[in-house]
Amino acid sequence: PVLSPGMHGMTLGRLILVLRDDDRSGRRTLLAHELVHVEQYAELGTARFLRRYVGEYFVNLWRLRNHRQAYEAISLEAEARAAAARWWSELPAVAGDNSP
Repeated sequence: PVLSPGMHGMTLGRLILVLRDDDRSGRRTLLAHELVHVEQYAELGTARFLRRYVGEYFVNLWRLRNHRQAYEAISLEAEARAAAARWWSELPAVAGDNSP
């Protein structure tokens, strides 16, 4: 699979493709986000995950008329962002990490 412009990662089942992680704070939020998708695939199964993901994207695209907003409105993406943020917020602070 090829990552389209603007994509930094993609998950297909247990396979995670990562182009790069631009987060230079010492965290790996992109990988944490993609690992949430691995869990979602395991919970829903491939067919249900893809049907829900793609279906929500197109419904959102029709409603919002904007690719980025449609992508961000996918419930599986929102769940992955929130879970990754929670996970990182629970980790002990790393020396030299000045992020909030």
